[in-house]
Amino acid sequence: MAGVRPRPASALEAAWNLYRPGEHLDRALIALDQATCLLRVGEIGTACQAVEQIIERVPADHMTGILKSRARELIAAIPARGSELSAVRNLREMVAATGQ
Repeated sequence: MAGVRPRPASALEAAWNLYRPGEHLDRALIALDQATCLLRVGEIGTACQAVEQIIERVPADHMTGILKSRARELIAAIPARGSELSAVRNLREMVAATGQ
């Protein structure tokens, strides 16, 4: 994860490894935390692409309200300078398509 400080990145990676690959919700939430870290260090496009990958990989029956709301929270935290990036627009459209 380029640009993420080592401590949070390693803590999130350790948390990720605690869950089996089939535990979609928990792993998706950790991945959203990783994307939030990327956003906070200015990696806006990379953060958005990471969230897109999360949404694409999570089975539809695991795409719960908490995942959708966390994705919307990340979008809301995007600074104005990044709001016109294609990755941001793509993510907004993808999240909107998942519904409420």
